[in-house]
Amino acid sequence: MNRGVGKRRIFRSPEDGRFFLELLAQASVRGWIEVHAYALMINHFHLLLRSLNGELSETMRWIQQIYAAEFNESEDRSGALFGQRFLGKRIHSLKYRKATGLYIHLNPERAGLHEGSDDYWETSEPFHESGHGRPWLARQFMRQVKRGRDELPPELVWDWLSDGRPDTPETDRVLLGSVAQLADWLRDQAGHLASHPTSPVRLSVPTTRSVLRAARREMAESTVRVRGRSAPSVDVLRVGILHTLCGMPLADIAGECRIGRNTAARRFEAHVAALQVDDHYLYRAARVLADCIAREYRTD
Repeated sequence: MNRGVGKRRIFRSPEDGRFFLELLAQASVRGWIEVHAYALMINHFHLLLRSLNGELSETMRWIQQIYAAEFNESEDRSGALFGQRFLGKRIHSLKYRKATGLYIHLNPERAGLHEGSDDYWETSEPFHESGHGRPWLARQFMRQVKRGRDELPPELVWDWLSDGRPDTPETDRVLLGSVAQLADWLRDQAGHLASHPTSPVRLSVPTTRSVLRAARREMAESTVRVRGRSAPSVDVLRVGILHTLCGMPLADIAGECRIGRNTAARRFEAHVAALQVDDHYLYRAARVLADCIAREYRTD
């Protein structure tokens, strides 16, 4: 990110924006950077980039020097255009990456800008939504980021940009884990689930339904003991995942599954117990979780 010296305007018109984006495009085509999101905001800009050659400082210097020289020539001025070299923060988790992308796209709205404004601004959001235009814009990751996702509040960016680093190892452990690693995580968490069902990631109910439908065929013959009775493993797993990973209350799960509230509670207890003592059930749950994460958070 960077700002005009003295907070002066650095984007005066769509022509200025097009020239700045042409420089980004050239840097991308040359294999220097991968551009995931941007916001050009009258007197500053935000970029979500991945350096492909390990020379981000050199790339940003090249972009800013060429842009400033062109700007100064058109204004018949001399001297610095930008207030500093540039400010960069390392994105050290997938959650931070998602929150930063959402924050960048929300910038115009938060600044009170709107379509038809005389002040020039532009973001990459429309190109991610439509899937068209800007062939140099990387879309694999940002297409997963939706406005208003409760688990990705853009306010997190302010915390990450200020003093400390976020406590994200648990998030990355889940999002980046193999099936075996997810099984270990599920087993570790099982002892806490009964009193405090929680998760560092949040899955959508439609995604979970879809994955569980596929799992039902694979788990057709598998059962779990629920207070002395046998219940289909997939039905127990459905309650467990909807409650812990989708945040759905047991009362709502009872309605979703067309069972009583007490039956839903018993199945959740069985889910917690099976994670700790039944390796077959544990690895089935880990595979379901891996499939859900792949659909919700895939980056490739």
